[in-house]
Amino acid sequence: MLPSSCRLRFARMKTDALPSPRSLLVRWRAHCIFDRLLYERDYHDWHLEAEADHGVLSGTFDNGSGDQLYAHWFADGSCVLWGFAHEAPMTPYRVDPPEPWPGLLATLPERFKPLQPMEGPEPAPLTFAVWMSAGEWTRDPLEFPLDEADPDGSKDLLEPLLSDEAACDYTCDMYEVEPSRREAILAVLAKGDADAELLRGLCPDATDDLEKRLADIADLPH
Repeated sequence: MLPSSCRLRFARMKTDALPSPRSLLVRWRAHCIFDRLLYERDYHDWHLEAEADHGVLSGTFDNGSGDQLYAHWFADGSCVLWGFAHEAPMTPYRVDPPEPWPGLLATLPERFKPLQPMEGPEPAPLTFAVWMSAGEWTRDPLEFPLDEADPDGSKDLLEPLLSDEAACDYTCDMYEVEPSRREAILAVLAKGDADAELLRGLCPDATDDLEKRLADIADLPH
């Protein structure tokens, strides 16, 4: 149901800015590495794991402010992204009781439906979904709120994944990294991995626990 006071326009999300699923995966893995190497804490924002039941790689991101991003990569090159931006105009909590924005998953391919994010027995709240199938990024054509630069929150949530430069800017800001380390950050982003030499460039003070830090990222799937 749409709010009666909401002016609308019919539009399709511009998906041409999205990278290939492979580039997306490489950057996602790089963010997992930065999260483990540059942020000393017991929990992580970025995750990546293999799901044997569905034969996919699955990634999750939680910014700690109520927004989530989910991704699934298939061996055939297809991919699906789901996101929830809690302050976006298209939040399911715009009405009571909450419900998804009309048409949000209307044309989602059947193969992706079993992977829809869940919170316990219920589907997780979402504000956008976009998928790569048959060689191109697609989403449902939706009626978006007028005069909103980012009505579903996708622009903000996906920004750190759109290019290496954007990912580097996010990393430097998020982890307060000195500009002198940008070269090392971009090198990790280029291949989604870090060896001992790159680790020294990222964390010059980590020589004492170099092997431990490398072990922390060794279990991240490719």
